[in-house]
Amino acid sequence: MQVTESSSKKRQYTYDPDKIKFITFEQAQSILKEAKSASTRDYALLCLSFYHGLRISEPGKLQIGDYDESTQRIRVRRAKGGLGFTYKLHDECITALKRWLAIRGKDEGPLFPSRKSNMVDGGKGISTRQLDEIFKTYAERAGIPEELRHFHVLRHGIAVHMVDKGIPLLQISDWLGHRSIQSTQIYAKVSDNARNKTAEMLYEKEGKRLGEVVGKVKKVDWGKDKKK
Repeated sequence: MQVTESSSKKRQYTYDPDKIKFITFEQAQSILKEAKSASTRDYALLCLSFYHGLRISEPGKLQIGDYDESTQRIRVRRAKGGLGFTYKLHDECITALKRWLAIRGKDEGPLFPSRKSNMVDGGKGISTRQLDEIFKTYAERAGIPEELRHFHVLRHGIAVHMVDKGIPLLQISDWLGHRSIQSTQIYAKVSDNARNKTAEMLYEKEGKRLGEVVGKVKKVDWGKDKKK
């Protein structure tokens, strides 16, 4: 099938910064706290989903072999044509996975199987429908506004948090598996904290320059000027 220029344009999708929905780092931690107190499995999968910006279809793709316990790294299989890489795990994720694998076991199969009663379940990973229900449950318990009770806010949330921490966009793009940095730039447009840092840097430098200029200006003897 030949893709025409018009059909190609229709497939392109760009985020509207005014419509981006994301949770703050603090809100994400409150969700993880609720999950940690209720389910070892749910805590592990939500922890991975947040820190690695997983889409709702990606936790179910993870296999036990994607996790390298010796190096504490995990291979992420990206959806929607994203680039999958191997990433170093956050300490919180390492602890969460260790506790989950003590329950699940280390047999081959999905890291997060679809059925609670069957750890392998014919190789099927947890479904997007179940993940949606899981996230909504803990988000509600954590007091997250209803309009933010969508799994994808985890991915948007970690992206904005990385911008807030001053991590370069190229590295954020790599972390999220974006094929184009244009997909990453949108997060810089919704980060108030990043703008505040920019303002501080700008004003600090401008202030120093102004002080240097003022210090170099010679004092004018207006009395002398009047005598002329």
